[in-house]
Amino acid sequence: MMGADALIGCFDGKYHFAFWRPVTAIRSADTDGNSETSSDPTWAPLLVTPNHPEYPSAHGSITGAEADVFAALLGTKHIEVNIVGFNPADGLTDLTRHFETTSDLRHEVVDARTWGGLHYRFSTVRGEDMGHRTAKWALERYFLPVDRD
Repeated sequence: MMGADALIGCFDGKYHFAFWRPVTAIRSADTDGNSETSSDPTWAPLLVTPNHPEYPSAHGSITGAEADVFAALLGTKHIEVNIVGFNPADGLTDLTRHFETTSDLRHEVVDARTWGGLHYRFSTVRGEDMGHRTAKWALERYFLPVDRD
């Protein structure tokens, strides 16, 4: 539920700001009105670019929220979790990642989305912060202990 709430806020922001993705910015840098930038029309990100605006990062938002939910449910930020993944190029190569803490998980998402060429770092950091704030707000109001008396 908190992941969904974080994504709703994130996509509201995406279509409010309608910020261009790195692939568009780099290929069209000569149109940005800044004489100090030049374009690279052949630049391509490492990952396929989603077809919606860039800012803020959706993966950052949902991971920020879910990391806090994990910590709240487990009573610790030490999570010791493996997230299983496979290389989309061959569907076979194991890309499973191990995370010891919720902070490790958050940092990995920020780096991966930036290094993959899908987001600017400020967008992934802001997305993660949005998710964190969403989870904090919800965890303070919902899913509280029930008084059985």
